[in-house]
Amino acid sequence: MYVSKCGMLGSVCRTDLLLKGTEVFHQNVIVTEKLLEAVTKSTSYNIKM
Repeated sequence: MYVSKCGMLGSVCRTDLLLKGTEVFHQNVIVTEKLLEAVTKSTSYNIKM
């Protein structure tokens, strides 16, 4: 997909891929933080019981 679109614009394409990868990475970090937060809350709740 990317290769056919890029070809001569290789550096532009790589930058585009890098930006997309960074975006996905940040989204994954946010999801992971939310999951950790939820786990921490449920764990501390269980300890209080």
